[in-house]
Amino acid sequence: MSRRNYGVDLLRIVSMYMIVLNHVLLKGGVIEQATKIGIGTLNYDLSWLLDIICYAAVNCYALISGYVGVKAKFKPVNIIKLWLQVLFYSVVLNIVVAGVVPRAELSKSEMIQMFFPVSYQRYWYFSAYFVLFFFMPFLN
Repeated sequence: MSRRNYGVDLLRIVSMYMIVLNHVLLKGGVIEQATKIGIGTLNYDLSWLLDIICYAAVNCYALISGYVGVKAKFKPVNIIKLWLQVLFYSVVLNIVVAGVVPRAELSKSEMIQMFFPVSYQRYWYFSAYFVLFFFMPFLN
């Protein structure tokens, strides 16, 4: 019988939200805009404070994944399922952004890259996990 550790699950959920918040701060341009407003302003200080707090979320998420997955049975089909999920979200989100955001266009190279996320290292975390996945039987 498998028992859930709700504290670990809660930390995973909080880590996921912090990762999303960190992406919004950096990729969404919040920190860039706060820097334009001026160093020492409340917007600047708050955006950088949130970035610093969220910075460790990726490490927490990786540690949780290792902790939860250490006793998991190695199944090569799992990496295929995960790759298909990444592919799905890559394609769907790129198409949605191109359709919703004004002046956002997909070039031919971007369209090719979204179908090969590991080859073009579009998502660094998934690319690292993809390689690590094949070493898991030895590491466990």
